[in-house]
Amino acid sequence: MFGLDNKTQALVLEMGMNHKGEIIKLARLAPLDAVIITNIGRAHIGNMGSRDAIAGAKAEIFEGLKKGGTAVLNGDDGYFKFLSAKAGHKVVSFGTGLKADYRISSVKESVSGTKFSLNGIKMDTKLKGIHNIYNIAAAAAAAGVLGVDLKKVKKALKTFSMRGLMRFEEIKVKGASVINDSYNANPDSYAASLMALKQMKRKNLVIVSGDMLELGKNSRAMHTETGAKIAQIKPSALLIYGEFARDVEKGYLKSGGKAKPECFTDLQQLKKALMPCLKKGNTVFLKGSRGNKLEELIK
Repeated sequence: MFGLDNKTQALVLEMGMNHKGEIIKLARLAPLDAVIITNIGRAHIGNMGSRDAIAGAKAEIFEGLKKGGTAVLNGDDGYFKFLSAKAGHKVVSFGTGLKADYRISSVKESVSGTKFSLNGIKMDTKLKGIHNIYNIAAAAAAAGVLGVDLKKVKKALKTFSMRGLMRFEEIKVKGASVINDSYNANPDSYAASLMALKQMKRKNLVIVSGDMLELGKNSRAMHTETGAKIAQIKPSALLIYGEFARDVEKGYLKSGGKAKPECFTDLQQLKKALMPCLKKGNTVFLKGSRGNKLEELIK
């Protein structure tokens, strides 16, 4: 924010939290023309206790809205009505429902990307996974609040690609394609990434799965749930790291996973096991919370 000057037209800020009362402090630092809440998931549920509490904490962002500001909300999310009532400002919705202000339809996934329509305008993006289509719709809605029309959004999407920073970042390591998605993880983001992987239809897929943190009493059950979802995309190898590795293994095997999983509690031992997988023709997917430091595996 200190780097802004009079040439700046718009500033996009991320306001994150893992405890109640954190977002409200951030929101009051920057008067906002529009805010986006993408969804209410299960990230930090160990700290917060429930999704209701997470929704309440995220709703603190409305305190930063200027008079005449707009709340951009996911009309498909179970907390849409709650958040709309909390907003206290104009609400613009996005989603697949007929009443959505920015309506997603005709989604067609392929290896190269995703085609879809937004309010009837055909869009094409290199991004994969339905979660990214929701993100695009949310961004388009916020841009619309600031006067940017969908034709400009369509044009921008043609050249847009994800920046790195360990968010589904694909790089080459010793001939292998490594998809580093280890910036953070929770059961919902993990499931979304697995769906995007499935869309890519990669052969010789090696999954390196780290713990998802801050899930509290739900940790074991949610890791088992994730293991079951990993089984659905049929990896050729599964390396699991962390305190809850055996829970992931349990869910994976119970759901018919074929590749024999290997479990680790030592990062260097995991790295040693991963090395033979880093070869041409393999795709290695890294996913876990920041505390796992999975990026160290490919340094």
